[in-house]
Amino acid sequence: MSNRQIIKDFISSFISSLSGKAFNFALGLMLLGQTKSAMSFGINMIIYPLVSLIFLLPIGNLVDRYRHKKILIYNFIFRLIIFLLFYAFIF
Repeated sequence: MSNRQIIKDFISSFISSLSGKAFNFALGLMLLGQTKSAMSFGINMIIYPLVSLIFLLPIGNLVDRYRHKKILIYNFIFRLIIFLLFYAFIF
């Protein structure tokens, strides 16, 4: 790997991590605004990193074991089904 690729990888990982954490914080603030409960905000801030830690190893093994294209296709189909179910129950 060249230095340029390493720098691009570092910057993309940094931006991805920062935006994910900002999104989680914004969801927590939205939850705080809706419920007016600091406890719900705190629980959200604790649960998000715990879920990430719990799924870190199994997802890493899954990505190493199977073809990336297959994983992306199954992930897209799964997210589409979840979105359609969400849409069906809301509307």
